[in-house]
Amino acid sequence: MLMILTMLKTDAIALFGTGLKPIATALGVTPARISQLPAILPREYVDRIVGAALRTGVDEKKLLQMLKANPEASDQSEVRA
Repeated sequence: MLMILTMLKTDAIALFGTGLKPIATALGVTPARISQLPAILPREYVDRIVGAALRTGVDEKKLLQMLKANPEASDQSEVRA
């Protein structure tokens, strides 16, 4: 089964702490790059955030709560469930 996942930028930021620096560090980008991202994150950033969250020990339950199933968002990440 194919599931389309999305994540809000505000949720992604909160996942790593407060402010832009923790998420930027986890993703290897600048805080300015994070601030430029759209409110609903593109597929490649959702993938990178999930990977960084798992590598850095973010609570998996919290991560799963922030991922949103969105069958209408064909440009978002496609993940096999």
